[in-house]
This record gives sequence, C-alpha cells and structure tokens, in this order.
Amino acid sequence: MPTSGAVLSMTETEPRDPHVQRRRAVLDLLRERRVADQLELVELLRERGFESTQSSVSRDLRYLGVAKVGGRYVAPEALQENSAPHSPRLGSVGRFVLGVRTAGPNLAVVQTEIGAAQSVGIAIDAAGWPEVVGTVAGDDTIFVATANLHDQRELVRRLDLVMERGMTTTSSLEGGLA
Repeated sequence: MPTSGAVLSMTETEPRDPHVQRRRAVLDLLRERRVADQLELVELLRERGFESTQSSVSRDLRYLGVAKVGGRYVAPEALQENSAPHSPRLGSVGRFVLGVRTAGPNLAVVQTEIGAAQSVGIAIDAAGWPEVVGTVAGDDTIFVATANLHDQRELVRRLDLVMERGMTTTSSLEGGLA
C-alpha cells in the first residue's frame, strides 16, 4: 500500500481498481462541496455508486492526505498541482502556513492554521524540495528536518516565498537562523 499522500494517476494504477475509483470520487466530492464528517462522505459516495464504510473512508482520507480544517475536510491540492520539485508553492494548502521559526541548525518549526499541519506537511514532502529530510506534523505545527544550516536557510526562504505570494494573510514569524 502506498504511503500517505500518494498521488493517484492512471499511469501508476489500474483505473478499474475500486480503491482508486473511490479515492478519485472522494477528491471530487471534497472539491465540489463542503463535507463535515466521514458518515456524510459515506452517504455521498453511496449516491455515486460506491459502497463504503466509515473505516474505509477514514483510510482513504489518510491515504490521500486529507485534513479537517475549519470543520470541513480539505483535499491537499498541492499533491496534484505541484509537480515541479523546486517550486516554492504548496498549492492550495500553502495558504494555511502562518510562519516559520528555526530551532538549531537542522530543524524548522512551521506554524499553520489549526488542523492544517498534516496536509501542509504532506505537501512539503510531496514538493520534493531537496533540502527537506523529513517532516513530523501535529495539529498546527510541523517539524521539518534539514541536513544542515544551508538547507535550513533554503527551506525558510521557500516558506517565506509561499507566504509572500499571498497564499496566507499572515507574515512570517520572527525567528533567527541559529
């Protein structure tokens, strides 16, 4: 089974696979309407001809990197929109980034809107930025590991660009490079 945040593509998977079809339907539904809970999503999928359970929907949401933000499920559009490995954009989840601070030479702490950290963390991982070693996301905070101070500075520069491009309304938090 692919890791969380995997991108579904016709070239990578058999299009008749019911899991792939259901996951595509989940993403379509989340783009089309506001979905507040998993049982609502089960019913919407049933209306589209997909039999599912709350537990299968829960697994699909985790697989797709969907987060619950502001009382609704949000698809990490960055996984589909952001295929360029050196792009400073994080797609639609970039707007949830509030700031970044450093902690030593190998760690950046990214602050997000409440409930958005996992989707932003998945988007950072999917972006393929070479300076990122890995991420750990909570509810509104992401720890991003870098190999060295130079990589940390590049990561902070990229995240500052995300915020400057109007993808959020809050500027970067103060935080010097240690």
